[in-house]
Amino acid sequence: MLVCDRNPGLKHSQVSEALGIQRTNFVDLFDRLEQRGLAVRKPAPSDRRCHALYLTPKGKALLTHLNALQHEHELRLTEAIGPEGREQLIMLLSKVIDAMHTPEGIAVSAAE
Repeated sequence: MLVCDRNPGLKHSQVSEALGIQRTNFVDLFDRLEQRGLAVRKPAPSDRRCHALYLTPKGKALLTHLNALQHEHELRLTEAIGPEGREQLIMLLSKVIDAMHTPEGIAVSAAE
C-alpha cells in the first residue's frame, strides 16, 4: 500500500519489482486490496493494455492509521532498548535478511 500511495499510477510489474515479489503473487495481493475497497486499477495513461494502481480514500485512511500505529510501536521499542539498541537491532535484522538471500536475490527457506 505504501508503494502505491507514494507512487500512484504504477503498473503491477513495477510494484512487484519494488517489493521483490513475483508479479503473480502481487496481483493476488492487489486483488484482495481491491475487494476490500482499499485500492483500484485504472487504465494506464501511457498504455491502455496495462493497469495503473491507486489507493482509494479508504485505503489512504487505513495507511495513515497503520503509519500512526507503526510510529507508536517504534517509540515504545526505542524507549525499551534505547536509541543505540534500536540501531543495533536494525543492523542485526539487516544481516538476517541478507543471509536469507542467495547471490541471485532469491529467498532461501529456513530449512536449507
